[in-house]
Amino acid sequence: MAKPNVLFIFADQLGAVWTGCYGNVDVATPNLDRLAGHGTLFDRAYTASPLCTPYRGTLLTGCYPSQTGIIKNSQRIPGCETTLADLFNRAGYQTSYVGKWHLSGPPCASRWVPPVDRGGFQDFVGWECSHRQHWNNTIFERDSDAPIVMPGHDTDGVTDLAVERLRRCAGHDAPFCMVVSHQAPHPACQAPEEYRQMYSGKTLHWRANSQPETDFRRYGVECKGQRFLEEYLAEVTHLDGAVGRLLDELDELGLADDTLVVFTSDHGEMASSHGLYEKDVMYDESLRVPLLVRLPGQREARVSQARVSSVDFLPTLLDVCGLESATAAEGVSFAEQLRDPDSPAPRESVFVQLAHRAAILQGPYTLELSPDGTEARHLFDTDADPSQRHDFVVDPDYRDVRGRLADRFREWLADIATRLGDPEEAAAPARRSAG
Repeated sequence: MAKPNVLFIFADQLGAVWTGCYGNVDVATPNLDRLAGHGTLFDRAYTASPLCTPYRGTLLTGCYPSQTGIIKNSQRIPGCETTLADLFNRAGYQTSYVGKWHLSGPPCASRWVPPVDRGGFQDFVGWECSHRQHWNNTIFERDSDAPIVMPGHDTDGVTDLAVERLRRCAGHDAPFCMVVSHQAPHPACQAPEEYRQMYSGKTLHWRANSQPETDFRRYGVECKGQRFLEEYLAEVTHLDGAVGRLLDELDELGLADDTLVVFTSDHGEMASSHGLYEKDVMYDESLRVPLLVRLPGQREARVSQARVSSVDFLPTLLDVCGLESATAAEGVSFAEQLRDPDSPAPRESVFVQLAHRAAILQGPYTLELSPDGTEARHLFDTDADPSQRHDFVVDPDYRDVRGRLADRFREWLADIATRLGDPEEAAAPARRSAG
């Protein structure tokens, strides 16, 4: 059997709760809904790190932040790491990366990514990072550091580039693995006017933990929650249209039945929940991401309740494509859940790491801890309290739960540390630096 193509699309700062197929009644996402209708929707998919650069490190390596040393934004992916692109290159794939990179170190700017920092992708077009504006962004193609203006909104521009490459790949015998990285809906939100009008003044169904009177102040923008969410949802719907264009292109090129399609996000967006904006916190809005996967030729909708972590993406892609496994990867394949959503879950717990906080998600519980696992900070029973408004961390009735989860986290931390060669390394991830 011929190896399938891979089209991996991911958004920046799109939480599962802000999409229609995950139950949001305010936002229009017909193309994501279409993908969910012909693929598998994972209802409990989580990021291994709710921050742009660390997430990208987990995606490309299948390893946790403390293992790669990528624990904060604007760090460089270590040259010693074997990446997703390396593994697909070895298998004879055409590998392409299109869009925002955010893995080549400082400065955080719309600038050239040197070839040595591109994670092994054969074809690369994009930029390091740019959060202040989505229009007329600067991109860099192949080995040239000469800037090219990408006219219009970057969601449209990145999609144009991806469509161009899909057409190019269709003319080759070798399969392709293409990663498309959108900057939307990351604030500052600047969707085209037609999408902004869809939400201007709209009555919104606020989450139970929302505090829409809280001010958002960043990227030169100051506004309350109503305006923020209007602008954010406009970006989401615009992005949804871009996903639709890519799905349509696969159909027109006759590639849909030969291509594994994945849509997800690096992390979520708080959007005034708990009075917060952005990400890098251990609440569900920040951690839970959309994950829609369509196997080649799949027609029916499936839903899986299996816990999935972003550290699992690399092993799963390799498994579905029948390629050599990544021996250094910590993630586990969820390919079986794609074929049978009711099959036993591949993991019991999800582990999350940032420089200054960590978490374990197991059963109905989310326990936030210090990075070394010695200090329990917050405990939520998300099944009983989906809005996570009640913190049980000091409740004596939850003492056993707190202790059991903390013990499991430290056990896991010690385990992954053994593969670093220094048992203290994973317990102090903030000391590591990727350059």
